[in-house]
Amino acid sequence: MRIGLSLSFCVQDILNGHVDIDEVEYIICGTCFRNHREFEKGIQIYSNSYWLDAPEVGKHIARKLWNAGKLLQPRLEGYSVPNILNGIWAILEER
Repeated sequence: MRIGLSLSFCVQDILNGHVDIDEVEYIICGTCFRNHREFEKGIQIYSNSYWLDAPEVGKHIARKLWNAGKLLQPRLEGYSVPNILNGIWAILEER
């Protein structure tokens, strides 16, 4: 299982076939979407920059993760977001 640390870059990895969406436990996002309307506006912006190769597929992936409750937004609770300088994925291995 994987924990992602960036909505835009993690969806990009899924979109490009580097990560299987079924491996994603959740993504800790730097976003602060308070409702579905804000989420839709945000992924529209991302689709025009990060997911240019297939914007509709990128939005579909983001919606699937949103609907599954796999997008955590610590900024909504006043917490800081993870630093992605050392990567955007943490891999959880079974013992």
